[in-house]
Amino acid sequence: LQKEYYEKARKDRKAHLSSVPATYPVTKVKFERNNDIAKALKKAQKLHRSIMMFVSDGDWGSKYMFENVFIDGKAADYLNKTFVNVEVDAKSVSGDALISKYNLLERFPAYIIINENGKVKGCDFGLRKHADIMIESLNAILNYKPQVNN
Repeated sequence: LQKEYYEKARKDRKAHLSSVPATYPVTKVKFERNNDIAKALKKAQKLHRSIMMFVSDGDWGSKYMFENVFIDGKAADYLNKTFVNVEVDAKSVSGDALISKYNLLERFPAYIIINENGKVKGCDFGLRKHADIMIESLNAILNYKPQVNN
């Protein structure tokens, strides 16, 4: 049932893709604009940082993040010092290409952590009402080390 839901959601989103990515409000977080993952990857390699790709579909959860969390000084300091940040519009053709490339579920907002070599380290989904909650979840992805059983 869940698989069918996500397939329907993907089909519905794809039926209304825009050729131009949405413009999001300016925040304290320094975002690379227009779904530009290639530019972000070059910058990440130069700075030896991971990328935090924020995927938005423009719904209330994404708007909340821009209007409340990404303007928070603590969140901005953490994100700007830790990552190269990229905004991705899920409802644009270029955003859809990134969603397909990274095989994302139809759950937004989404936070994808990509290392400086372009490999996905992990992802998280959903609204984060406070900076501390977002920082904790992103740190968990960033610092995850799989245990090897001998």
